[in-house]
Amino acid sequence: MACTGASVEESSLEFVRGSHLWGRYFSPKPFTGESEWTADFEGEHCPDIKAARHDYDIIGFDVEPGDAVVFSAWTVHGAPGNAGTNRRTALSTRWLGDDASWSPHPGSDPSVTQADTTAVPGEYPADDDRFPQVWPA
Repeated sequence: MACTGASVEESSLEFVRGSHLWGRYFSPKPFTGESEWTADFEGEHCPDIKAARHDYDIIGFDVEPGDAVVFSAWTVHGAPGNAGTNRRTALSTRWLGDDASWSPHPGSDPSVTQADTTAVPGEYPADDDRFPQVWPA
């Protein structure tokens, strides 16, 4: 959800349309390049979208405060550095279905560790502080 306005020209998120259907799992790439938590990733690196933009169906949206963009995390997405004069601020959350399981693995986001949750890797997440149930089935 946008907390400040942003245009695609300046820094709003862009998406590769249909990439969620590719059936591929790409290594996350932090804004600053390689990081400690992605260095041991086992899998495929994302294609260099920036170098071949014309090969992809890229879409983006200008946003105003309060606008929300909802998309699958499997969709290849990103934004350039902020080219505008205003700081870009947004709120990002992740929403999972009741059939999702927690699967920590090399190169995955380290913001949740086993010490933080009662969830058991490979099983459906527990309803705890890190994986709260928002709406019961």
